[in-house]
Amino acid sequence: MDFNRIVDKLESTDWSLIMNMEDANEAADNFNTILEMAINENTSYVVPKRSDRVIKPWITPGLMRCQKHRDNLHLEARRNPDNTFIQITYKRYRNFLYALQRKLKTEYENNQIQQNKDNPKKVVENAQKYM
Repeated sequence: MDFNRIVDKLESTDWSLIMNMEDANEAADNFNTILEMAINENTSYVVPKRSDRVIKPWITPGLMRCQKHRDNLHLEARRNPDNTFIQITYKRYRNFLYALQRKLKTEYENNQIQQNKDNPKKVVENAQKYM
């Protein structure tokens, strides 16, 4: 949303038509219409990249950064198959990330069970989700 362009659009609007209206409801409707048009004209919708979307609820922004780092290490390891330092670094980071993901998922599942322990229906739904 470009607030500066919205303000410019509203400043350049002729408000005398609304100010001179006799019916307050009609003036309010026209004001809302002008305001909505200014906002809609100066708003752009951005679809987040697939890699930036959180698909699973236990995946945190920090974990997503770790996944990107792992992917970059993987590319580097594939480019340099003879460099043992890069290979070992990638494998250790991959294994670390895998363990971290499992830990976060388990913690999330346990947290969901604890939150819904008084609601048997939710407990069954969560159990079915995680099996």
